[in-house]
Amino acid sequence: MSLHAPWPSGVPVLCAVLASACGPAPGAEIDAASRRAEIVTTDVRNFIAIAASLDTTDAECGNVDGYFAAATPGLADYSSRFSVGPRRLCQAIRASPQRYVGLEAKLATIDSLEPRLQALLERLSELVPDAEWPPVYFVVGNGVSAGSGVRGRAPKVLIGLERVGSLDGLPRLVAHEAIHTQQRHPGIRVLTGGSSFIRFMRGTVLRHSIVEGAADFLAELIVPAEGGPPSRRNAYGDANEAELWLEFQRDMHGRDYGMWLYNGWSREALGDRPADLGYYFGYRITQAYYDRADDKQAAVREILTVGDFPRFLHESGYAPAVDDAVDEPTALHGTTARLHPATRTWTNPSDSRLPSATPPPRRSRAGTRTESRARASSPATIRATPTARRPWRSSPGISMPGLPASSI
Repeated sequence: MSLHAPWPSGVPVLCAVLASACGPAPGAEIDAASRRAEIVTTDVRNFIAIAASLDTTDAECGNVDGYFAAATPGLADYSSRFSVGPRRLCQAIRASPQRYVGLEAKLATIDSLEPRLQALLERLSELVPDAEWPPVYFVVGNGVSAGSGVRGRAPKVLIGLERVGSLDGLPRLVAHEAIHTQQRHPGIRVLTGGSSFIRFMRGTVLRHSIVEGAADFLAELIVPAEGGPPSRRNAYGDANEAELWLEFQRDMHGRDYGMWLYNGWSREALGDRPADLGYYFGYRITQAYYDRADDKQAAVREILTVGDFPRFLHESGYAPAVDDAVDEPTALHGTTARLHPATRTWTNPSDSRLPSATPPPRRSRAGTRTESRARASSPATIRATPTARRPWRSSPGISMPGLPASSI
């Protein structure tokens, strides 16, 4: 029995309930004309045209109103999604003027990259045959987001150009956000922020880590890396994977993202720890699931439509690789966990704070409690079966039968 909503049958039912959350049903006919991707830089050009005459001594920078008045659908969505208007944009320009220098040079680079971005979206249709290509809008915002994917009946990729430093990673960023527009997860628990009053509507750390990590993994299939060292986040994750995994299991069924997601703003509090380490585990879990699958195309469909995230983790078989020689206590936020070299389990029966590898019992639709199939160990024992790990930034691109190697 599939643990995920079947794409053609399950998703339209959800769409009927949450129409605005869904685009065209997978398998639907897509007009050939829509196969030409739109790369829209109108908003950046409009901003550059008025930038020289902006009066930053004024609370709304004078004619920045004109920039929003001429907004494309992309800027309109950005403005609505992040609550950005003339006043907030003006405040950002005054606070970080260096972000808005050099936009014209970036624009010239984007123009030269357009054929590559077009090819990227063509590769998306090989990975997801029924994908509707999202237009890519480059906008100038208040520094809140470098990239965002808008799902729904009019999917879009939004790139905040003022937040993009080097354009070398732009194709991968666009691919990541394009994947977000194709994800069709259940419409409940989708929030990632909001007041404490609506915090109960947030998705869990595990859910959003998989959503983000899956977008990273599938983007890597579309846009293979060109060599070079892994990111600081991935290098840190690799070096501390087993210890971090203990921490992640402690937090993954909760809704406090502080140590794992969307926390780049709190770098001082994080210290040496990189931001967004939840992306790291989401990537590793998705990679493990994909690598175990015989049918890669079916695996991609499952990855894009996960409905039960604890079960997806269990099916992936993910567990960090642990050195057999490790037999020293490891202190993590007050817990002490010891790896037994023979049994490859972390144990400390006297410490109830040691996290479990097992999700809490689920409730059935009838409201009765059911035990998760993932339950395989006691709360103080974590099986540490090694998961094979590919080197970072060395993906050869899509590796499915019948698909050519990527040349993007």
